[in-house]
Formats: sequence, C-alpha cells, structure tokens
Amino acid sequence: MPDDIHGQPPTCTIPATDCCAFPGCGERKAMASYCHTHWRAVYRRSSAPTPPVMSTTPAEMLSASALAERLHVPTATLLTVCAELGWIERGERGWRTTIAGQAVGALQLQHPQSGVPYVHWPSTILDHPALPRMLHHAHSTRTTPVLQGERVLREQQSAILRTTDGHLVRAQAEVVIDNWLFSTGFVHAYERLLPTPIEMYCDFYLPTGRVYLEYWGSERSSAYREHTANKRTLYAVHQLNLITLTDDHMTALDACMPVLLAQFGVKV
Repeated sequence: MPDDIHGQPPTCTIPATDCCAFPGCGERKAMASYCHTHWRAVYRRSSAPTPPVMSTTPAEMLSASALAERLHVPTATLLTVCAELGWIERGERGWRTTIAGQAVGALQLQHPQSGVPYVHWPSTILDHPALPRMLHHAHSTRTTPVLQGERVLREQQSAILRTTDGHLVRAQAEVVIDNWLFSTGFVHAYERLLPTPIEMYCDFYLPTGRVYLEYWGSERSSAYREHTANKRTLYAVHQLNLITLTDDHMTALDACMPVLLAQFGVKV
C-alpha cells in the first residue's frame, strides 16, 4: 500500500481490534492477527522449503544450456561433445561429472526436489581449445598447437587399407586391430581427436571404458621415440585410459586384449 502524502506509512482507518497487526499495514485482518497477505508472509515463510545453497567456484558458472547458447550449438550437441571429451557421463538420471571434468572446473549439482544430477561449467571452459575444436572439427583451419611430428608422421602413409567394417587405415597392423575390435563387437573410432589442449589424435578410441589404443610399431628413429614419449606423457597428464600395442601383440590379440582392457573395467 502506498505511503500517504506526508511520506508516512498509512494507518488503519478501521477499529484497532479489526486492523492487521503488521507494522504499517492498514488492511482489515482476515486470519489470526493479520490480513491475508501478511498472514502468508508470517506463517508460511517458516514452513516453505528453503532452497539449498550450492557452493560455487569464484568463476562464473554456466548451465549446459547457457554454455550451448554461448557456443551457438544445441544443448544436446554440447552434452554429447562433453561426454565424448570425457568430462561428463550419463547416469541413471541426468549427467555426472568425471575426474577429467572436475579438472576443467565442472561443478556437480543436484536438483533439490527431483534429485536429478546436472553439471555447471566455469566461463573459462569457453577458452579450452578442445571444446570448439571438437564441436567444429575444422581440420582445414587448425589454429591450435599440434604435437611436434604428429601430423607429419600420420601423413607419411596414406589411409588406403580398408578394414572389414569399412575404415580406411594406414598400416597393416591397424587393419588387424580394427578387425579384431569389429569381430568382438566393440564400437570404435579411428584417428579420433583427443580432449587435450594440444591437438592430438589416437589410433583407436573405444567409448566403452573411454579407452584409447595406440599402435607404436617397430620404428626406432630418435624422432619417433621422442614423439611417442611426448605423446605418452600427454596421455598421463590428462589421465586418459591408454593401451599401447606393439608388433609383439599383433599375433596374440585374442590373448592380450582381454587382459589389457580389463585394467579399465572393460570385459570382452
């Protein structure tokens, strides 16, 4: 109710016994000692559930939809890409952040009523080079650093060898690996972009267990050894599940792969 012309709060113009007890209110009381509006404010405020206070990092946090809007992509696409990057994983209901997601600042939250988990993101995630690179996959205009020698080594051999499931790969050993994955029923990708600030590709990726396979052949030059050592370090720094295969494994994949995959909880 507005103040009177003197700038003072209005007073009750009805008998005091019928006037709302809330200070400054001039309405007739309706329930207990208050008008209907102030009765709700006084008595229902204490019984209403108090929204939980969610802790956040100092950085601005963005919902998935807000982040998708910033990147000009559908929310479903963003969630799929974040899952492919290994930052989140789908639970029975909603999305849960992973160790890798926490490392880039993802915050796990839970809806107070439904209990559905969801994830918020720091605004700094917009500066992570792996996110737009995975979204746009612009191979023709690479603007991020490439691991020294990565592109050169891959381009030394053309991908002209066709596997049973139709992939074109670069080496006969990769044909053997791809055919083994196909015959055992593993969904897999070839030369998949990795979720690292430095542009890097694995030989094979298995969504089951988020496992990366690298075939490191018999090349023994100093440049190749340095390249594989640098790449192994990047896998370790970013805590990616890595299996390395050599020529010694090629004749015994049926025996080796179940053991190698089991360390990441993947059963053949």
